[in-house]
Amino acid sequence: MVKKSIIFGDVVNLKDFELGKNVGSGKFGDVHICRHRATGTMFALKKIFKSTILEYNMVTQFTRELKIHYKLDHPNVIKLYTHFDDEYHIFLLMEYAEGGILLEKLKCAEDMVSKYIDQTIDAVQYLHKLKIAHRDIKPENIVM
Repeated sequence: MVKKSIIFGDVVNLKDFELGKNVGSGKFGDVHICRHRATGTMFALKKIFKSTILEYNMVTQFTRELKIHYKLDHPNVIKLYTHFDDEYHIFLLMEYAEGGILLEKLKCAEDMVSKYIDQTIDAVQYLHKLKIAHRDIKPENIVM
């Protein structure tokens, strides 16, 4: 899949980035902090195993979700900038949110938790106005 990047103006690949620490793992892959070599810009890079998408027969669903994610534009929804692949993985280059996950923040002061929940509700309301239902909303899937 050859895709021009909306932020770099050219085709990107894994060699364009320095991978940092793993900040999340799930059934379909891992998320790493990364730095674009040419600009120094920090991103989150989600690495999804193609074999897992095929194993769970989710090609159509994954493609649909990718198209939807590109259209989302809200301050409380992580931005998807571009995607690319190699032989074994699909990589999603996304906005880096350095605040951690909501699950960790629930131990904060009550006024801060209230702020985080308010932002989450704002994002969900935005998605619902677009007739999009998130299938897996839980504190460990919400990044701050």
